[in-house]
Amino acid sequence: MYNLIDPGRQLVTTPLISLVIGAVLTICLIHGQSSSSQPLSELSSAKSKESTNENRAENIQENSIRPPVLSEEALLRGLDFSHLQQSHGITGLDETLGSGICVLDFNNDNRPDLFAVGGSGHTRFYGRNSWWSQKQGSRLYQNDGRGYFKDVTQKIDLQPDLWGMGCSAADLDSDGFSDLVVTSRDAVYLLHNRGGGRFKTAMLYQSDSGWPTSVAIADINNDDLPDIYVANYLGYNKTAKHFEGISGYRQATPASFQPNFYQGRSNLLFLNKGELTFEESAAIFNLDVSEGRSLSAHWLHANNDAYVDLLIVNGLGSTTQLYINQRGQKFAKADLSRHLDLPSGTRSAAINDFDGDGDADIVLSTTTGESPALLVNTGNEYINATWKQLDSPGKLTGMSSYGIDLVDINNDGYPDLLFGNGFHGPDGDSYYVPQGQPNLLALNDGKGRFTPWIPDPQPFSETLSSRSLVAADFDSDGDSDFVVSNNNGPLQLFVNNTPNPRWIGFDFSSADYLRALKVTLNTNQRALTRFISIGTFLGNRSSKISFALDIDESPASAIIYWRDGSVTRENSPGLDRYHLIRQGKFSSSYGKKTETPFRPLPYKLAIWKIIGGKAESEELARSFLTYEIAERRSILDKIDEHGPETHLPTIKLALEDKAKDIVIRAINLLIRTENDNSLHWLEPLLSRSEPDILCAIADGYRHLYIEEEAAILRKNLGVSRLIRLLEHASGEVQSCALGALGESKSFRPVSPIIQLLDRTFDPDVMQSAYNALGELRRTHSAKTLRLHLTDKDQHRKLELALRKTEGKVKHDVKEMQSEHKSPSNQPPKTAKYLAGSCIHLDNNKLKKLHPKQLASLFGACSRPQLDRWFMDNLAFCGDNYSLFLDNRWIPAPVISTLLRSLSTNPPAGFIDLIHTRIRNNGRYRPVLISSLGGYPVDDSVYKTLEQIFKDEEEPKGLRILAGDILINHNSDLVLSYSEALFYDQ
Repeated sequence: MYNLIDPGRQLVTTPLISLVIGAVLTICLIHGQSSSSQPLSELSSAKSKESTNENRAENIQENSIRPPVLSEEALLRGLDFSHLQQSHGITGLDETLGSGICVLDFNNDNRPDLFAVGGSGHTRFYGRNSWWSQKQGSRLYQNDGRGYFKDVTQKIDLQPDLWGMGCSAADLDSDGFSDLVVTSRDAVYLLHNRGGGRFKTAMLYQSDSGWPTSVAIADINNDDLPDIYVANYLGYNKTAKHFEGISGYRQATPASFQPNFYQGRSNLLFLNKGELTFEESAAIFNLDVSEGRSLSAHWLHANNDAYVDLLIVNGLGSTTQLYINQRGQKFAKADLSRHLDLPSGTRSAAINDFDGDGDADIVLSTTTGESPALLVNTGNEYINATWKQLDSPGKLTGMSSYGIDLVDINNDGYPDLLFGNGFHGPDGDSYYVPQGQPNLLALNDGKGRFTPWIPDPQPFSETLSSRSLVAADFDSDGDSDFVVSNNNGPLQLFVNNTPNPRWIGFDFSSADYLRALKVTLNTNQRALTRFISIGTFLGNRSSKISFALDIDESPASAIIYWRDGSVTRENSPGLDRYHLIRQGKFSSSYGKKTETPFRPLPYKLAIWKIIGGKAESEELARSFLTYEIAERRSILDKIDEHGPETHLPTIKLALEDKAKDIVIRAINLLIRTENDNSLHWLEPLLSRSEPDILCAIADGYRHLYIEEEAAILRKNLGVSRLIRLLEHASGEVQSCALGALGESKSFRPVSPIIQLLDRTFDPDVMQSAYNALGELRRTHSAKTLRLHLTDKDQHRKLELALRKTEGKVKHDVKEMQSEHKSPSNQPPKTAKYLAGSCIHLDNNKLKKLHPKQLASLFGACSRPQLDRWFMDNLAFCGDNYSLFLDNRWIPAPVISTLLRSLSTNPPAGFIDLIHTRIRNNGRYRPVLISSLGGYPVDDSVYKTLEQIFKDEEEPKGLRILAGDILINHNSDLVLSYSEALFYDQ
């Protein structure tokens, strides 16, 4: 056994990376369009005589591409995971490459579970740890069948500080349970699944000079024992010296982020000898590719024999390569006519039939400056059809893609393209995280032509940097959801809610999935083919595949083609269900699990559970959508009172509410959590037009900037978004953005603020801009401030701003506000209640009125008028409360207002009087009980309330009123009786 991390290894802090996208590359690509149709490889794949082209119906109506309906629900569904791998800031590629995701059914319940590879946490690997140092580790999540997950990481014994990279899953010992292979920065681990209960870890490989990344599992010699191929990336040492540094030119990108500066490492092949014994045999099989800089590897059927071939996808500095299996004895590099002569900088591949002709096409994800490569299989060769099949491909040369998948997202039956995008260098605003880029979904028109889907608002974050991307039907409804890992960021789960009227699926065992080549579904209208492709970037796909059908479409037959050339057919397979494939045969089938209809929490019970600290995140969030608008406001207020940290799923739903004030409440709650991993939820709101919402976001960032220890990883990513708000038409929004930018301590806002000063005539915006420049204390803004000193109206505030900029006064967050009062042209605040009174008699005359007259007089008053009168006459009410309490004609709202006003200074014996009347079932009992929340009561009162609350003979409404008081005194008692109180038994 070896140590995973060398304690002597030094990590060198590097300057912030600048993104360089070469215009020359783009021009070359455009001019090279005429030659892009030349074959990149000729693969003599003999096709099945049962051609899907002949079966494909021509009478399918030509419709516009169906838009998908996606919802990001990771936290709501129990996936509270974030990758974390860095020292004191990101310093090299090894901190920005991970991490992976694996879909597997580890307990054989036909539900796709999830394994997320973690980093070692936010810590230094030398010297003293940061104060925020934390271990992180990988996570195993068990699916309940509805697409909701439970963290069962205790089932694995993988060390929590593992510098994780990728993973893959397969049944390696033929016991029927999927095992896991996990790669780290310098090692490969085997996690043996012991009957679905626990995983036992063993080390397969360790080397300080290697860098294992993705894992590809297949049976390369047809001995029914799955073998393991591991892509090895670089011989990487971020402290190494490079001659480029003395060239006389400043490096835009530090050497530690340039993979082509480092040599590749030999890939690894672990040959399965049975009984979980493996022998490293890459050299024997001619697969120890040392020049590759390999990032992923993918098994495919290139020459139609019974053996799997290997596509090795290599990163910047190397080309992607195809190796042909020589009947299980060794592999031979494909000759020039078959070589995938692709540009340097590919990262991963997706293999599927995207043009509907029944054969396996390939799409490769690429680095910035290269378009994704769409390789169409014509039968004898692959043709690069990127410029023909990808709409506006020139726009995609700026993409930096890692994970990729070909899967039907909009449920029209045709595989769409998913790209997981992000850069590997640190963001210019925060060197704790890599620069983000929105992921991309390109929709298939049914003929293999892809159009990017870019709705407003964009569902994919521009601040997250994605790596692994895996699609699976997590909720068993027949469509493809997908999960995305983000480097130094949260895991995301996109649930597919696109209408799916009819579907059919196939659920393979792990062993059968490794043996299968493709599945073809023939319907009464067309033929659809899905190729079995297990591996993806740093992860692996689900062993379940599904087909979406039109409402009038029926399956005629399903055909499974196996890698050994055999075929399994099932005629008229059942709709809306998964067909189990076991030992090469159709075994049985199952539909979506019949769920007990969700029973929302009654509003009052939700309030009680929040107060009692017993509100479950999923239940509360799902119930939140069923409440009236006033109830949603109250729920958020209670969350605010009792801590928002455990209620992020509800807050996320509230951010999407149609009511503006609820959105603003949710923004404030989100900021209060100071949670790095949810700040990107604010991005879609920046497309809203309401100044109040935009100001709430800006004020939130201002709070985070003032609190230095809050959201340290991602809050500075808000700087560029706030700068964009300076272009907003509203001066109010501009001022809010300036207030936040002034506290950001960033140099970037200085120039945009000066440009704003040059064009604005709004005095409030000018003042905010001057204040911001003063708070930023950047000396190069002093010239602009001096020029504006001639403005007499602005002289005092400018003088202070200039002094701050030059560092002549102590920086104080509140100093600018104390020096200058609000502009005089701002309107006064509106009074909260009307000044008029409805009672025009003096108090002596009131005492002489007949009780009916008194009741009529006060009953005609509005609530604000009652509040005003009782507050102005507290002494009279304290001495004469019996005028009201003993008057049987007085309306309940008047009694309620009286009791509320007296709660601040109750008369002697008043609480005992209320208690006696409640106990004796006196008049106004509900009002009296509800008023007790404002009074200091003793145990005897609580005991009476407990008796009322527990008494099933008491009216339900009265018991709920008692529960409202008791919940703050004895929440356990209240919640123990609440189920029986609110639900029919």
